[in-house]
Order: sequence, then C-alpha cells, then structure tokens
Amino acid sequence: MFAAVERYRESELTQKQFCHSEGLALTTFQYWAARYRQYHSSPENPQAAFVELKAAQPQTQTSGQGIFLTYPNGVTLNLPPSAIDLASLKQLIILGVD
Repeated sequence: MFAAVERYRESELTQKQFCHSEGLALTTFQYWAARYRQYHSSPENPQAAFVELKAAQPQTQTSGQGIFLTYPNGVTLNLPPSAIDLASLKQLIILGVD
C-alpha cells in the first residue's frame, strides 16, 4: 500500500479521485496514508530523520543571499538570512515532504 500512497503523492488528484481510479476504498487508503506518514516521520526510521536537499543548479553562495526552498509543487520560498531560525526552517522543509 505504501506504493499506492507514493503514486497518490506524485499525482495531482484528490484522495477521492485517486481511490476511484485505483479501485480502492477511501477509508482503507486514508488508513495506509496515515501509516505511511507515521513510518516516514518515525525516529526508528533513519530516513525520517533527514530530508535530502538538492540544488536545482550549482550556485555561488554569497553572504546575505538567504535561503531558497522549492517544493515539489513548484512553490519557491526566498527567505532572507535574518528572517528564519533553524526550528522554523525545519518546519518549512517538513512541509515539502508531506
């Protein structure tokens, strides 16, 4: 079922639309989607502790340039260096994972 959850995450469908197209019961899918999120956020799962960040293109970092986050849906955040603390940055990164 994790494979189905990953297919859903890559689709642009609602859960209801996805379940209809896959022939799945919505409640069953929601159960497994919750288990998927739980597994991927569990401290026992070594992958859950880290989120890999990759630069789209190599860039030269200059002092005061800030932080750019691009989410899978294409939304990009440009954060000035003084505008964010590490705890807030972590929360923004986690948003891109879900």
